[in-house]
Amino acid sequence: MITIKHIASDAATAEQLANDLRAAGMETTTDLQAGKDHIFIPILSPQAANDAQMQQAILYALDNGHYIIPVLSQKGSLPKIIEHLTPIDFSKNDASTTLIERIKAFGEQPQHVIMKVHTPRVQAANRRIGLVLAFLTLFMCVVGILLVGGGVVQFPREEYNAVDTAVAATISAEIGRAIEPYVPRSTADAAQFSSTLQVVATRYRPFLAATATAIAATPQP
Repeated sequence: MITIKHIASDAATAEQLANDLRAAGMETTTDLQAGKDHIFIPILSPQAANDAQMQQAILYALDNGHYIIPVLSQKGSLPKIIEHLTPIDFSKNDASTTLIERIKAFGEQPQHVIMKVHTPRVQAANRRIGLVLAFLTLFMCVVGILLVGGGVVQFPREEYNAVDTAVAATISAEIGRAIEPYVPRSTADAAQFSSTLQVVATRYRPFLAATATAIAATPQP
């Protein structure tokens, strides 16, 4: 179904369009249609673009997924919410042929892909969804805090400790192999330790220095 919407000053253009479309075998109405797969033709002029009823009709068509073909009865800009659409200009000549061709092209498409526009209704729905998600997130955080704080849910400390121990052992073994040749074992080695420390890779120096200090602090038998 094709809905033609106009204001009083564009009645002549609307009647001409309706007659041309009916002559081409198409059914027209001035009533807004519910559901998808309908075509909505707003006849726009600067006055019509600012008309409250016209704006509401355009929003209704967008919310229902209608295929919108703007028609210009006078030169002017499209309403911002449909400015992404390409209008058909009737302000200078009869463009009924162009309009009919576009309607037929729409009908020949196997699937009608309509660009989704964030109308006030869509924005309100998005805000509601956002609030619900925020509430659920907050609720889950509170429940998690209560469960952990009350001891119902506990961290697997033993598993964490086992992993930490294994990691520490692996690191210790790697570092131990790297610094073993440089560990001071005698008084002479200790005297030359400062020079030896400079030979070791930078990332191992703190560990070698700590090892040498620990050895020095260990009482000798």
